[in-house]
Amino acid sequence: MVVKKTNHIVDVITQNKFTENDLQTYLKLVPDGRNGTITAYPELYAEDLPAQLTYVGPYLIDVDELEKTPYGYVQKYRAGSKNRKFAKIKRGIGRNGYKLKYPAIAVFRALNGDMHIITGYTRREIIEQQHGFKNIIASVYEGTEGYSEDEIADAVSGCGIRFNTIHDEADPTSPDDVKREVESAINRGWINKDAPVNEFLQQIYNRIDSVCGNGVFNPTTRSGLAHEVFNNYNPDETVKGYTGVADTKIFMDISMLKNNDKIKYVCLSSQNPNKTLMSILDTAIANPKHEIRVVFHNGTLEGYDLPKCWTDRTETFIGWFTGKLNAIGNVYFEGASPVFNRVKLYGVCPALSSMHDLNKVVFIAQDGTLYQKLDMQEAA
Repeated sequence: MVVKKTNHIVDVITQNKFTENDLQTYLKLVPDGRNGTITAYPELYAEDLPAQLTYVGPYLIDVDELEKTPYGYVQKYRAGSKNRKFAKIKRGIGRNGYKLKYPAIAVFRALNGDMHIITGYTRREIIEQQHGFKNIIASVYEGTEGYSEDEIADAVSGCGIRFNTIHDEADPTSPDDVKREVESAINRGWINKDAPVNEFLQQIYNRIDSVCGNGVFNPTTRSGLAHEVFNNYNPDETVKGYTGVADTKIFMDISMLKNNDKIKYVCLSSQNPNKTLMSILDTAIANPKHEIRVVFHNGTLEGYDLPKCWTDRTETFIGWFTGKLNAIGNVYFEGASPVFNRVKLYGVCPALSSMHDLNKVVFIAQDGTLYQKLDMQEAA
């Protein structure tokens, strides 16, 4: 197949190296904020780059100069042996050429001059091994003067994930990639695992937000990742999040809340109360001969004070639920108060081992107080 030659695509079939013209074309397509230009990638080249790193500029670098294995500052950032989009990227470059419109691979230049790849292992491997290229366009970074070697290594490690969240050409960062980097940060002392529990968890939150940037994962997913890492390093304080039907089903099974011919359990989220109320009504209508016992969960906890988060969400939902039913009674039933003899707010899913047994439901008493039973077999 013949690649149609344009000034922004390098034909890897007829060429085996990038030229100075290619480098200049790249700079026009991907302005990096130097010399008065405006860049679309401030996280890579400008004000959003970690202070420990200084962006030097794009260069033509011989592939033989690049370290093939991680050493000192950097590591393999992907969880797994190879980029999940490797085959697709390989086909794309082979068929359509190497496109200069994407940010170049990122390289860290150590004090001794050694070059270590931060991101771009896949592109480097493809153009060298598949197409025999002798060089590559690379964005070069150095440590900022005034920072220690360890502080610089900390920033380089985080950028190994963060840089892959910014532009479309990159293989999307996976949750496992993020967990791997954060656990590495803990193991290397960049996150202090001996700090007080809340402080340790907050450091994990901060690290995840830093490496993910604005590119990937919503707050719920990030909190779930933080809890997973936290639990691995802090067995005495487990945090459990509920993100879907599978989580709630597992909890209902282990807490022995079983449906029968008289009782129907429903486990729903406190974080979308209007939808939860409608689901409760639909369940009650569909099961007119059953007592409906509502158990709710508080999703994935967020913030510095997780016990307060769990308590606030619990109290807020209980207050909202009873208040909404009272409002309906006032508007439609001449002020009648709700009767909880068939549809009941029955319990809450626990989330913190420091507060509750994570295998037992937290019951809601008639006066609104919360409690757990000593044995697993709850009374009918």
